Amino acid sequence: AWQSRLERPNKHAVWNSGAWTWSDAALLEDIRAERNIRLNQCDWTLVTDSPLTDSQKTEAATYRTALRRLTSSITIAEIDSVANTPWPTPPSFLA
Repeated sequence: AWQSRLERPNKHAVWNSGAWTWSDAALLEDIRAERNIRLNQCDWTLVTDSPLTDSQKTEAATYRTALRRLTSSITIAEIDSVANTPWPTPPSFLA
């Protein structure tokens, strides 16, 4: 039988068994995409001819490690959007 459905409530909803349900996988995919953008924005900090001090390079490396580990350290059920993800704080020279 034909069944109409309400408008998609948010980007992370999927139609499943006649109702919109939350998709942790879709949210996690978006979090990974944002994480990759943040990693790309600070790639320059680790090149040998970077203008940063050794201390700043260490801070940048620590930040990048925290970004890479983010998806394994969060509880996706406690996050409702990419914006509400507990992002690591970037060093002041990257903000």
